[in-house]
Amino acid sequence: MNSKIYQNWLLQLDKEMRAAKRHILLLVDNVSSHALGDMVLTNIKVQKLPANTTTYLQPLDAGVIASFMARFRSLQIDHGIERFEADANVNGQSAYKIDQLQAMQWSSLLWSSTEA
Repeated sequence: MNSKIYQNWLLQLDKEMRAAKRHILLLVDNVSSHALGDMVLTNIKVQKLPANTTTYLQPLDAGVIASFMARFRSLQIDHGIERFEADANVNGQSAYKIDQLQAMQWSSLLWSSTEA
């Protein structure tokens, strides 16, 4: 996600909260894409989580998501090795590139095989 997508989503959410006459607190990760810029939100208070607290405040990042990412990376490495073995002229940079469809298929496969 980039800042523009996040800000558009946040403005839409603020509009929905205004229509519902609700005020909410939104806790977000401390990443650059969560920049608010000069946005004025009337019904949302955004609070960034402190840096270096992921393992304490976001255990999924340290557990399920980290495991998912490691397994995804393993598929990508296997894919690159297969490409090298099939074509010796493939360079190191392009060997590991995949398209969006492949990434989605791998993600679906990995997520469906993740135990609760």
